[in-house]
Amino acid sequence: MKLHKGGGGKGGGANMSKKIRIGFAGAGWMGEQFLNKIKLKENTELVAVWDPNQEAAAEVLKRTGYNASYLVPNYEMIINNDEIDAVLIASPNTFHSEQSLKALQKSKHVFCEKPNSTYWQDHLKMVEVDHNNPNLVTMTNYTLYFNPMEQIIKKMVTDRFFGKITQLQVNYRHAVNINGDKGWKLKKVFVGDALGMGITHAIFLLCHFLSPIKPISVFAFSHPSTTRRFEVDPIWNITITFENGASGIVLGDIENGNSYDVYQNIFGTEGGLVYDSQTKHSERIKYWGKSTNRKWIFPLDPDEPESKGYKKRLWPMDISMPSSGDVIHHSTQESFDYFINHIEKRKKTYLGFENMRIVQDINFAAQLSAITGLPADIPADPEELKKHLG
Repeated sequence: MKLHKGGGGKGGGANMSKKIRIGFAGAGWMGEQFLNKIKLKENTELVAVWDPNQEAAAEVLKRTGYNASYLVPNYEMIINNDEIDAVLIASPNTFHSEQSLKALQKSKHVFCEKPNSTYWQDHLKMVEVDHNNPNLVTMTNYTLYFNPMEQIIKKMVTDRFFGKITQLQVNYRHAVNINGDKGWKLKKVFVGDALGMGITHAIFLLCHFLSPIKPISVFAFSHPSTTRRFEVDPIWNITITFENGASGIVLGDIENGNSYDVYQNIFGTEGGLVYDSQTKHSERIKYWGKSTNRKWIFPLDPDEPESKGYKKRLWPMDISMPSSGDVIHHSTQESFDYFINHIEKRKKTYLGFENMRIVQDINFAAQLSAITGLPADIPADPEELKKHLG
């Protein structure tokens, strides 16, 4: 099988005057979106694609303007190819950690769809390997990091618009697409757990908003499938305690939902904010603080700021919000650009495996708590994880 080659050099020490050469693992729905992004950048080049379903992958390549000659029969042909600088992993969840580790061990940069692992020991190994390889760039694709609305909220928190944060809530309730070839999302052997399937986005936002304040404990319980189709518990209720005394709540459901619910509620000593994706556009965001005379304002209402004397509009009327299930357009270009730019700069990403360790630590601690019925430390005791999660 022929591989498409670019210039010389290995991933960790590639000559960045050359194009960054990409290998793909997983040519499914999300993989297809990122294949489309490569052509939009002059500094990237597709070299090889692996997917166990070669026939379906060939169709994906055709739709994205490539031909079947990019396909290779096994993943080892990607990680053993010295012409490949970086690997993008968009395979089913339970393969993420193994494929990431193999790529890192071959000095490849790694872009991994969330979750980056479904097994706690693999998670710890990924953190270790990332830490021990400062020249390699890793990234878990938490796409909400790039969402313009979330960036404004993060800045408001950082600027202490709300004062000291005491309470937060972020929901992730969205019936994931299980039609056609996406039925693997029902199977534990592929999905691992429901947290990594989508609820982890809400956990990420809680940690991101409060960073660098660390979460210290979690109490969680889960609910089995109401349709008997999911092999993993799809409904979760999670309470997270932070070291400054703040508490965060995540309500997650990947089985049921009305559209894409990423409800957010932030409350502090000097203000608050609510984002409700299930209401009309002009009322989806409201906030209050000292600068609003402690009155709620609706920054997406075209008449609101002027009528209350607020001449400076903080929120563009056409701002992108995570209120749609159309995740294809949830900052996929921005996330891919971010990864490539960090490779060029030889700089670790904020979303790297080591830096984002805390999100996965919470995922595994929440699973432990749901099994034992008790709060769990973050990170959880390895002996307790081994005892209850295997």
